[in-house]
Amino acid sequence: MLPLILFSLVCLGVGITLALLDIWYLSLLGIIYCRWRLASPKTKVWEESIMYNWVLPSDLDVLWHMNNGRYARKADFGRYWYMFSCGLMQTILNNKHNTMMTSSSWRFRRSLKLWERFAIRTRMLCWDDQAFYLEQQFINCRDGFVHAIVLVQHHVTGMSPSEVIQILYGRQVESPEIPGDVYHWLKSMQNNRERMKNEIEKNSESN
Repeated sequence: MLPLILFSLVCLGVGITLALLDIWYLSLLGIIYCRWRLASPKTKVWEESIMYNWVLPSDLDVLWHMNNGRYARKADFGRYWYMFSCGLMQTILNNKHNTMMTSSSWRFRRSLKLWERFAIRTRMLCWDDQAFYLEQQFINCRDGFVHAIVLVQHHVTGMSPSEVIQILYGRQVESPEIPGDVYHWLKSMQNNRERMKNEIEKNSESN
């Protein structure tokens, strides 16, 4: 009787854990962390990284192609894969700081279907005093078609991106020139912030 009760409690605990926590996400993130945290960086900051994946049944939406939310989830793994492989994440964590995505801009070109194999190609575009700017592409491994492209702003807390690069390589490294699409994207976000600020001020005055 006791073994049956213990088995039932274990099953209940596993069920509650799976219901409340995204175990698969945390497990894969842990594997990426351990793989690169315990090893020397394999690439340079300006070199791209590639992570391979498949469209699984759990990735599908009601239209039977990969859900837009899954693109963002898999892009997370692609960025962490890149940031650990080139040493950026280790440098930030070793200095007791953190980094997080603060903005992204997506373009979807064609759906990814069930069991299609694709690569997430991540590369650094540039950085400024506040954030790193990366580009990620979802590329079909069969025909090389780019299904989706995302621009990502990754903010660093407690230190500037230039300081991270300087610590990583032991010297000052200048950022590449800001690409035109990133410049216009940043300008659009600035205009959006100003518009929201003006609306808040108007609402405060009217109240």
